[in-house]
Amino acid sequence: MSRPIVVLAIMLLALTGPVFGQVDATSDTGSLVSQITFGSSNDWFPTVSSDGKWIVFESDRDSRGEHQGHDLWRFEISSGILTRITSNQSVHMHDQSPSGRRVVFDSHPVGLTIVDVDDPAEVQELVPGGRPVWSPRGDTIFFDARVDPEQKSHELREIDLDSGEIRTVFHSTSGYVTPTVSPDGRVIVYSMGPWGERDLWTISVDGSGMEQ
Repeated sequence: MSRPIVVLAIMLLALTGPVFGQVDATSDTGSLVSQITFGSSNDWFPTVSSDGKWIVFESDRDSRGEHQGHDLWRFEISSGILTRITSNQSVHMHDQSPSGRRVVFDSHPVGLTIVDVDDPAEVQELVPGGRPVWSPRGDTIFFDARVDPEQKSHELREIDLDSGEIRTVFHSTSGYVTPTVSPDGRVIVYSMGPWGERDLWTISVDGSGMEQ
């Protein structure tokens, strides 16, 4: 029962985090809320590992000197132990692999980067891009790629982690794409459109069947 409790809390935090955001946990009925991170820092964009044991989140704690960006931290739910994963990476948006052993994130100005959570020195730089999500199999990553900044032209792309081959799923002239992949790996749900007019769409992973 613990995993649904944490997931609901994380969804709530991502939508309603305060100025100095902390990570909270709540029951599935919303009757019990427990704060699990503390301090004068912004803790946000939390994700839960597939086995429900870990929370990875972005934070600017210990990063208010020369480095003003966010780094990745990992919270062990059973013990409450908090460990830092990255240092000076300027993390923006991340996703945990299905195995929970690796995290992909958008690191400014490098782009897509993968880190091994058990060996943070093991870093793999991929390609420019943002808003990455793993495929359910864990062998590819979907991401948003800016094609023409002046015209706000973007593409949803997929990179094969073994071959490095990149495939374009579709092209958008309506601003950046924020994807989520269905558990069976067949459908992508994403938001698209100019700010203030963004809507939800679905498309098959092969690029067919786009529907609003």
